[in-house]
Amino acid sequence: MRLVTLSDARLRLALFALLILHPEWGPYVDSQVRELAEPTRTDLQGLYAAAVYLQRLWQTRLGFYLGRFEVLPNLYSSQLGLPAAEERHGKTGLHALSTWQTHRSPYPFNWLASYNKLINLLFEQLKMEAKQHESTSAR
Repeated sequence: MRLVTLSDARLRLALFALLILHPEWGPYVDSQVRELAEPTRTDLQGLYAAAVYLQRLWQTRLGFYLGRFEVLPNLYSSQLGLPAAEERHGKTGLHALSTWQTHRSPYPFNWLASYNKLINLLFEQLKMEAKQHESTSAR
């Protein structure tokens, strides 16, 4: 949970990839959210919502690499005034979330592009791991 308090935005954004890969950590996020002060609490809720939306949007492709996986519960979308995670498989929510985060930030930052870039990096990592596994299994 210390990731969300770091000053480096790239490290904070890495949290959503961790949640996608480890959805079993979802319940711990909710207990941590209650202990955080604003604006860190809302930042963590937004990053968690991003993980929820991205997991829904890329569920088929994630399943290809991860097999069956637990779906993160949608804990914060209604609280943050965002669409349900199931709407258009998370796409509507992801766009709304990026707009919501842009309005909260004092800096010009393209949240949607960052989420797309990071999910692509995650898939590249999963591809590399799958290739390593295949080459190790072939020996």
